Amino acid sequence: MIHIITRSSTESPWKSLGVLFCQIIGMALLLLLGLGSILAILPISFSKNQQHSLYAVLLYGLLYALILHYRKVLSFSTRYTVKGIGLGFLCSIGLVNGCWGLSFYFQTLIFSPPDLSIFALCQIALEAVLLAMAVSWIEELLFRGLVLTLLEKAYTAERAVFWQALIFSGLHQFNLQWGLGLRIGSGFGLFLAGLVLGLSHQRSQSLSWSIGLHAGWIFMCQWGVRAWGLSISESQLGASVFSLQEVNPISGIPAILLLTGVSYVIMVANRTPKKDVQVKGNTNESSSPRKISRHH
Repeated sequence: MIHIITRSSTESPWKSLGVLFCQIIGMALLLLLGLGSILAILPISFSKNQQHSLYAVLLYGLLYALILHYRKVLSFSTRYTVKGIGLGFLCSIGLVNGCWGLSFYFQTLIFSPPDLSIFALCQIALEAVLLAMAVSWIEELLFRGLVLTLLEKAYTAERAVFWQALIFSGLHQFNLQWGLGLRIGSGFGLFLAGLVLGLSHQRSQSLSWSIGLHAGWIFMCQWGVRAWGLSISESQLGASVFSLQEVNPISGIPAILLLTGVSYVIMVANRTPKKDVQVKGNTNESSSPRKISRHH
């Protein structure tokens, strides 16, 4: 039976989060073993990429079903607008291209576009959009929906965002293809990305911007590799942990600086309405006794 705290509970959210992530890890391991056993007895052979793609599709499908099951117990916001997603998507495309622009300037990224037809480019764009929207939708429901809602019950808004960003970055470290240097650089960049996405969710009170920002980043990374032929310069291999180590710029210094600036701007914007509400509240409270005294 799923153990989860309610909105009125004062219990620590970590027990509920521990149960949640044990379920996710167990589900991933069981799927890996089950899928491996099924593929081993099938007469059809699959390539490594096909096996990884099939595993990812099934895993995210099960993860989505688990999130929906939790939502029946704990209500959390899934509100979004197409406009907000679109604006976040475009903003993220600008951020990624800004990071790549700096990488081209310092000659850490190579641009070698393959000879592709218009039909092939349209196919890549469609596949990249579908992948980006599916992954961002499910991950935003999990981290900025369920996880952030649980943490906001026990902590202030700022601390809740901090912890969910740390969890968001930590779970991405299960990528077995990363080396130590990429784990450190990407871990820090993903933590800052988690801050930006969490603060965007709190600022807009919806998943629109966080889904759009997340999807735009994934889309551009897919497009950059498949349509533009982007690759890392050989001089960058074995460089410092905060240099660009893959086409995804999340581990590089440009992305870290840009994400730090964006998270600071959103944090300042988050504080502004709170001050306004407090001033208005104080004004109303101070004026109401005067009205009462006049009546007396």
